[in-house]
Amino acid sequence: RKSGVFGDMIKPLIDHERAEADSMRAEVAQSESEYRRLKKRLDGLENGYASAKSKETSDRLKIEADELARELATKEVKKLPRLVVQDVTPERTASILAEQDGKIAGFSAEGELFEILAGRYSSAPNIEVFLKGHAGDMLIVDRQNKDRGTVYVQHPAITLAICIQPDVLVNLPKVTGFAGRGLLARFLWVVPASNIGRRRA
Repeated sequence: RKSGVFGDMIKPLIDHERAEADSMRAEVAQSESEYRRLKKRLDGLENGYASAKSKETSDRLKIEADELARELATKEVKKLPRLVVQDVTPERTASILAEQDGKIAGFSAEGELFEILAGRYSSAPNIEVFLKGHAGDMLIVDRQNKDRGTVYVQHPAITLAICIQPDVLVNLPKVTGFAGRGLLARFLWVVPASNIGRRRA
């Protein structure tokens, strides 16, 4: 019955996240559109500078391009708010932390997150982001969009609450790096007594 209980527990958070996202959707779309327009304008200035026929024209375009490049470098594109993640890779978690002021929660009624950390989408366990998210150590995120540059998350904070089956719990210490690097020691483990065989008809 863990899925139903867990769903009831996180429903207020999910509802709040959706409501906040709906209220900000137009604002975020406008912010993204403005960034794209400025970027296209900068591309046009740079192309014009490269093909300028006179020094006067190239100098003018250079000044305009430099000013616009500085403006773009300091312009932060707004993102829809996120409170909860579930089936998410460590790389995407790092990007979400950069977008959400360094804070996110991973809540799930299943143990898929541990499968991902163990290397479902990679050749080796990838737990660095979650170790830093527990300790609050600085996280450096290199975005795929090079125009946005590198983001420094000063004090990342990841909250995890995961309900897993007993056999999954037994196998976690066997995953390379989970115990040795301190991942498992960062959790408060709760194992309720089984009710099997003691339920009333």
